[in-house]
Amino acid sequence: MTVPYTFGTATTSIPLSNLDANFNTPITLGNTSIYLGNTTTTIGNLTLTNATISSGTVNITNVTVTTANVTNITVTGTANIATGNVTTLTSTSITDSGLTSGRVTIAGTGGLLTDSANLTFNGSLLSVTGSISSTLGANIGLNSGIGLQVNSTVNSVNQAFTSTTTGTQANYISLSNTGGQIFFGIDSNAGASLGSGFVYGTVLASPTNLQFQIGGTNRFIISSAGNVGIGTSSPLARFGVAGGESDFTSLSTFSSRVNIGADATNAFVRSYDSTGGILIGTANATPIKFIVDSSERMRIDTSGNLGLGVTPNSSWSALWSAEQFGQAGSLFAYKSGSNYTVLSNNSYTVGGAYQSGDGRYINTGYSTAYIQNNSGEHQWLRAASGTAGNAISFTQAMTLDASGNLLVGCTSAPSSSVSGVIVKTGGVEISAGSGTGLTYLMAFINGNGTVGNINVNGSTTTYATSSDYRLKNTIAPMTGALAKVALLKPVTYKWNSDGSNGEGFIAHELAEVVPDCVTGEKDAVDAEGNPKYQGIDTSFLVATLVSAIQELKAEFDAYKATHP
Repeated sequence: MTVPYTFGTATTSIPLSNLDANFNTPITLGNTSIYLGNTTTTIGNLTLTNATISSGTVNITNVTVTTANVTNITVTGTANIATGNVTTLTSTSITDSGLTSGRVTIAGTGGLLTDSANLTFNGSLLSVTGSISSTLGANIGLNSGIGLQVNSTVNSVNQAFTSTTTGTQANYISLSNTGGQIFFGIDSNAGASLGSGFVYGTVLASPTNLQFQIGGTNRFIISSAGNVGIGTSSPLARFGVAGGESDFTSLSTFSSRVNIGADATNAFVRSYDSTGGILIGTANATPIKFIVDSSERMRIDTSGNLGLGVTPNSSWSALWSAEQFGQAGSLFAYKSGSNYTVLSNNSYTVGGAYQSGDGRYINTGYSTAYIQNNSGEHQWLRAASGTAGNAISFTQAMTLDASGNLLVGCTSAPSSSVSGVIVKTGGVEISAGSGTGLTYLMAFINGNGTVGNINVNGSTTTYATSSDYRLKNTIAPMTGALAKVALLKPVTYKWNSDGSNGEGFIAHELAEVVPDCVTGEKDAVDAEGNPKYQGIDTSFLVATLVSAIQELKAEFDAYKATHP
């Protein structure tokens, strides 16, 4: 081909046979449509304007395209495309002269690639100036070993959080300025001292508090000492809650209060007042239970009654505050209006008249009670066996009245019409009541049985010691009684206590003659060195004296017989 084909005047398609593969002169193709078939065609240093390539693969080397609509382009060298649509672009590298190195490229208006100085990535660190937002359901993810740091412009240093054991960087988010850095994330290092748990903390030259604010006010704080505070900036214990109110006045007041549950109708713990008291309770009609070893050990029911090892009976009268414990024990008192406290076995009360009709058996069996009432009395009650839930008929068995008198078997002082015993200052009174026949008022008993008694009969009182023949053996007449009497040393004396006169015997001297008359030993003392005095029962002298009189009478009768 010696003469170049004239393209400018072409009105139809140019045959491929008219294109010289070795033609090196630059060629400008105007608005005439150029159709290249399936034959591989190489074009060098070619400028294309408004080129449309609908199929096949175009290999472009050092080509500038002003406007192109290309389905597939493979770039092996350098290709400059000003504008156009490329469905698939294959290249070892792409350079956009409108973008800045180090910035993250994003699709802008109309899909145009653009970047911003506010979002940069250097291959290991993604930096954001401004804020990061995530739409509902979206996540911001961090790969292992890569940290996300959000920094103030006043600080040019980003401090990375690393494990203290391996030194390997963990997954974290860091917020920092010239004052220091805070971070939160997870430690991804197996065996690291932080384990694989959640990490939230500060990295500062001097430890400070970690604070959570709402509306510019601290609401929650973790101090540098590890203490947690709500409503206080200086928690002194591992967990502290502080508030402004002086007392628990409203269920909707949450200051100084920890709710156990979702809202104010659940259990709570809170301070009582400035003196340091504490309130533990529920804000609804449910009991407070105390569990030990998976079993209930104590309960405060909705009536305010306490149960130890047992659920309090639901029928307790609202007039009383009660503590019920074990199988049948109870301690209860009037809430107001009367100082009246009862310690009872196997009873509770359904009303205010505990002793006279309102008492009930807890279980089937006997019942007893001890009462302190508002008149200063102590009362001991007893009741016969009854059925659980039935009314109790109590008998007042013993009373200690406000004067210190102890009454047994009666509720008033014994008299000719009231039987019983009263122990009071000045003595003991015992009454058989209105009866006048033989009545044993007191018996004295030891291991051998009854060894004495006091009884009344008609208008007399008898003090008796055991002397039944069936209790004795080797019975013989007494001898030498007159000689014993001759050895007795009756004396007169004055009592050391008040100087009053007395007459009788000295105990240890009498013991030398009639030992049965004397108790104790001469000069005996107790463990503290106090004297243990001897005593005398002269009734044992009666037999000796009778025998002595009989001997004396026998001698006198003998003398009279010889001296008529």
